Amino acid sequence: GTQIDTCQRRYISTFAFMDLTGRQWLTCFDEHAQMILGKSADELYELECTDKVAFEGVWKAAYFKEYMIKVRAKAEEYKGETRAKYSVMSLEPVNYVTESQHLISEIRRYLK
Repeated sequence: GTQIDTCQRRYISTFAFMDLTGRQWLTCFDEHAQMILGKSADELYELECTDKVAFEGVWKAAYFKEYMIKVRAKAEEYKGETRAKYSVMSLEPVNYVTESQHLISEIRRYLK
């Protein structure tokens, strides 16, 4: 067999996302978690091992950011119970100019 000395860590994380309607826990995989945290899983692991304050700072810096998110809802059965599981399919920071233009065009459409 092959022996590997190092590994590449990847995220499978659950984050709480909120909007005006409430809060939902969503699963984020590596690509989206890196966008939220601004660090790879390997970089975050190194911080956790060497600098706890900086490690906590990465998590705190991710609080209260705004994103446009597409979510997949999937029904899964566990111990005879059906539950909905939510995963992030796409995530990008809010582009306020684009969103404002979209809202203005929608308002104009209703005023006609």
